[in-house]
Amino acid sequence: MDLPRSVVKTPSADMVKPFRQGKGFSLKELSAVNLSVKMARKFGLSVDTRRRTAYEENIRALQEFTETLKVEKEVVKKGRVKAKKGAVERELKEVAELVELSGVKGVGKVMLEKLSNVGITSTKDLLEGDLDKIVEESGVSRGRLEKIREAAQEAVEEALKKMEES
Repeated sequence: MDLPRSVVKTPSADMVKPFRQGKGFSLKELSAVNLSVKMARKFGLSVDTRRRTAYEENIRALQEFTETLKVEKEVVKKGRVKAKKGAVERELKEVAELVELSGVKGVGKVMLEKLSNVGITSTKDLLEGDLDKIVEESGVSRGRLEKIREAAQEAVEEALKKMEES
């Protein structure tokens, strides 16, 4: 599932395109769909707390995104009834796709670059990847990668818990 991107109006009226990609969703746009800043960031959405405008395009994109989350949550709940253990594992993998890798504790710009150089571009890739191979190719110590992997697992479980509460 692709994350929605915010749009803002271009600074001048004589521009060919009336909108451009924004830095993030405004607080008004998030509140219009009952989404807190913390939850938006947990799902990997960009938030621009300085912007005061609210555009219908952004609100519609957020509504579609939250509806998709609700549908996925229902699918996961039905799957859990059939086979609890397997469904929880599938559920964690699905949520791992939503948690942004840059939001994981211990992953800064440099670490993000090192991981992306070896093909790790999402939290799901980090959790499912071969740790020995990542250590060898990235040059990052095994201990540090294990801590980052644990933090990623915790972030995914926390996002899952938040989804179940809403």
